[in-house]
Order: sequence, then structure tokens, then C-alpha cells
Amino acid sequence: MIQSPREELLSPSRKGALFYFVVGAVLFLLLGLLAHNMPGQQNCDFKALYTASKAFLQHHDPYRQANLVRAYQSLYPGYHPILSQVDTIYVNLPSTVVLLAPFALLPWTAAQVLWSALTAVSVIFAAWLMWDLAYVWSPRVAGILTFVVLSGSQALLFVGNPAGLVIGLVTIGAWCFVREKNVAIGVACMAIALLIKPQDAGFIWLYFLLIGGRSRRRALQTLAIVIPVACWAAISIAQISPDWMIELRQNLMTTMGPEQVNNPLATRVDPLWPGSMIVSLQTVTGVFWTDPRIYNGVAYLVLVPLIVFWALKSKGSRPDPARAWIALATIVPLSMLAGYHRQHDTRLLLLALPACAMLAARKDRVGRLAVVFTSIAALASSNLVLPLFGHVSYGLRDRMPGLGGKLLYAIVGRPVPLALLVMSGFYCWLLLRPALLRDADLSVGRIEEDGPGVAVI
Repeated sequence: MIQSPREELLSPSRKGALFYFVVGAVLFLLLGLLAHNMPGQQNCDFKALYTASKAFLQHHDPYRQANLVRAYQSLYPGYHPILSQVDTIYVNLPSTVVLLAPFALLPWTAAQVLWSALTAVSVIFAAWLMWDLAYVWSPRVAGILTFVVLSGSQALLFVGNPAGLVIGLVTIGAWCFVREKNVAIGVACMAIALLIKPQDAGFIWLYFLLIGGRSRRRALQTLAIVIPVACWAAISIAQISPDWMIELRQNLMTTMGPEQVNNPLATRVDPLWPGSMIVSLQTVTGVFWTDPRIYNGVAYLVLVPLIVFWALKSKGSRPDPARAWIALATIVPLSMLAGYHRQHDTRLLLLALPACAMLAARKDRVGRLAVVFTSIAALASSNLVLPLFGHVSYGLRDRMPGLGGKLLYAIVGRPVPLALLVMSGFYCWLLLRPALLRDADLSVGRIEEDGPGVAVI
């Protein structure tokens, strides 16, 4: 018998799934706020954005480290530490510094509180949207996976990385595009996400461009906002820093130096975070080859065919919501493996929740594999789990030289890119075998209990 809306709202499965969501959200907020008591790293990523925006408003070159050092030291009069690269080197596009300039008009305390609040609201609301979709297929998977992703995302609040806001915005935008609801809000969210961190939002936007129909129209509307704003930002920065592209490249190269924060070969970039913060596939191939030409080439040799395959499968495909979530679950881990991505960006795995729950509802081998691979990727990239791998693997290559030691270190010390690669390979396999995605299996029916003792807390 189909449940009434009130019965469905109060059903054990929904209450159980909602419990996991609430606990995950509370841990996300609580751990993020508690981490602010740790000295030296509070909102370190946002400090770089704030000081760069302040330098821009004062008509100083935000890509010149000396200008950011002066702006940073103005926040702490009389305090002259050896400043870290995270605080004093700007590695984002001009559109980011221009869009965030209003924050630099505020005092530092007010700016960081507002930034943290926006990050928290966007991440939790985006998680709610994905939870609400995934719950329709599998309450248990929806609740547990949302808990895993949220509870392991506290660093977004702690360091203030713009990935938090961008992940929230791009998830909201994707929800609006797939559901064909509040499309104006979706276009605005997707455009802002592209302007702040195109490496996070780019492939998600590309999917809607490829699929055609109304989705392509939404993608083009987004582009109509992004292009003029990006051009205006580039012109504004060029008036202060004519060589900003050269300086940006130099800043990126500096942060990718030996044992620096963005070096894929780094083994320890922070006493509290051993191991590499980068999650691109180069962190794995770099274990076996130290020449950038080789480890980059091997990584691209693996990733490019998968991305091209995904693009060909997406181009002109039927604009079906269920298949849209499968395609997004495929490209999310692939986008993390390609190019410059840090652990914070992996929270984009929120977009894989609907596809995983949808497949889990089949209760067959494919569904079980979807849950296993998606859960491993979410767990391995969690802020609560990833540092443990770093502590265990630190110094492992020195103690175990040779190919065997490298293989063990790649598995233990670089679990995130490996988990993302396996997850993306699984979803690519589903796209390759359309017979596995039968319409009857992807339809949204009534919500059923996952089983006795599962949803009841």
C-alpha cells in the first residue's frame, strides 16, 4: 500500500535517514568550529583570498607576494612570523578576487564569520538536496553516505577554502538543471561556481552543455554570465598587473616546488597532515616516476580516454534525470583526478549520492558494487580518515625500497586517487553497458523500507 505524505514523513526509514543527515551536519559544524582553536591555520585559505582582494581594492597587484604579506601583517599588527605560502601566495583567477572583493571591505573578523556561515549553509543545503533525492531510492544509503561526506568535510570550515562554497553552488545548480526547477537560481549558482573555481564546476557544466535540449540552453545561459564577468575581471586586474598571467603561473610553480603544499610528490606538507594534499592521479604515478613529463604523461594516458568516453556517451544522450545522475557520478571522480585538485574538492562526491542510492535500490550485484565503490571513495577522502593514511604511510618508502615498497606506498599513502579511479571506472562501465541501466530499475517508485532494523535508530 502506498503511504500518505504524512505517513511517509514519519516512517522509520525516513526518520533513520534523517538522523544520519542531522548527525553528519552537526559533526561538520562542530568539528569545523573546534578546529578553529588550533593555532596558525584558521581560515588560512580564506586569508589568501581576503588579502588578495584587499590588495586589489587598494590598486596593488594581488599576484605579488609582497603585497599580500603587507595586507596579511595588517591583520596582526606587530606580529611578523615566517609566513606560509598558503597565506601569502594567490593562485586563483582574477574573477575570484573581483567577486570576493566585497568581503575585503569588511573587518577581518566579520569577513571570516560571514565566509564560514556562507560555506556552512551552502554545503549543508546542497547535501540536503542530494539526500532528499537519494532517499527516494534507498533511505539507508542516502543517510549513511550523507553522514560520511558531511562528517568528513570539517576542513572546509577550518581552512576556509572556496571549494566549500563552490561545491554547494554547483550542486544546487545541477539539482536545478536536472529537476528543471528554479532554473534562474541554478544558472546563477553555476555561473558563480565557474567564476570562482572552474576546475570544480567545469566538467559539471560541460555535461549539461553536451546533453543538449533544455540542459544545453541552461549551460549557454550560464556561459552568457560567465564570459562578460570573467572578461571584466581580467581587464580590471590587467590595469593593476599587466603580467598577471605570468605571475599566476609563477605562483603556481612556487607552490608546486619540492615538499610544497601543491606538489603531487610531497610526503609531508604539514605536521598535522602528513602526505600529499593533492588528489590528482599524478600523486600515484609520481610514486613510480619523479620526472614530471613521465608521471604527467602516464596520468593523462589513463584519464583522457575515460573522459573522452564519458563525453561521447553524454553528447546528445536522452535527457533522463536518472541517467543524468549516473553521468554526473562518473565525471565527478574523474574531474578530481585531472589537473589541480586538493582534498577539499573531493566533497563534490555529494553529486554521486543519487546515482549510488538509485543503483542500491536494485539490490543486486551492480547495486552492491555501487555502494562499495562510492563509500570507499567518500571514506578515503574524509578529513577524519585521510590523515590516518598519511601517518601510517609516512616514511614507508624509505623503510621499504624497491617496487614492492612503492606499490605498498601508493596504496596506503595515496588512497584517494586510487579510490576515485576505481569509482569512475565502475560508473564508466555502467555507461558502456546500457543494458544494466534498465528503465524499470531507474524509475522512481514508492519509498520502501530498507529492511527491518536498518532504518530504525
